[in-house]
Amino acid sequence: MRFGPIAAIAVTGSIALVTLESFRSVPKPTLHPTDGRTYETTGSVGPIGSPRLSLSDEQLERLHGSLIAFPDAASRDAQRPALADRLSSEEPTQDLPESLVQEIPLLHAYKFVKLDDRILLVDPASRMVVAMIPRYRLLP
Repeated sequence: MRFGPIAAIAVTGSIALVTLESFRSVPKPTLHPTDGRTYETTGSVGPIGSPRLSLSDEQLERLHGSLIAFPDAASRDAQRPALADRLSSEEPTQDLPESLVQEIPLLHAYKFVKLDDRILLVDPASRMVVAMIPRYRLLP
């Protein structure tokens, strides 16, 4: 019974140290280097303002049907681009068909790259991939 108070003090001290260390590891808000605004860390996986284009399943299906007939781009990169990656300046992009842009006005500012396994929608200003459409279709 002599070790009871000592064990309680040791456990309490350990909990206090763990709590203190967890508060130290919380990142502080940082200043954006160009505009001085403060951004809070939210614990989300992606960067703030992640460049993702929100399209419905019907819109993705319409894109797939319209773009599948276009020729594949000759990819110069050994690495396949993923969502939110920047394409190299040598990677050729194509304009979306005007009929598709009229049907889905959200697409007016984007271009596309058709690879052998997927179709990429790209923001031409930043060359960032904002959507990916697989070239295969899942069976129901």
